[in-house]
Amino acid sequence: MTEEEKEQQYIKAFNNGYVLEKHEPRLLADILKSVDKAKPYFQALQAGQRQFQKDKFLENRKQIEQDRDKSKELERE
Repeated sequence: MTEEEKEQQYIKAFNNGYVLEKHEPRLLADILKSVDKAKPYFQALQAGQRQFQKDKFLENRKQIEQDRDKSKELERE
């Protein structure tokens, strides 16, 4: 397998991990429990999972900050 093919496979697995964590997190957790996590494909799945969790955290944090700002504005009025 060429380096380009390996990179494409990693990207695909990363994206699969991201989408699975978004829509079917229990399924992804079950998959990751039952496999050899040392293999690059499953490492990429985990990386996609972590990226979704990070994105979700940042999205929630941003929403909390916006809500806090709106609350402060209402208090001033």
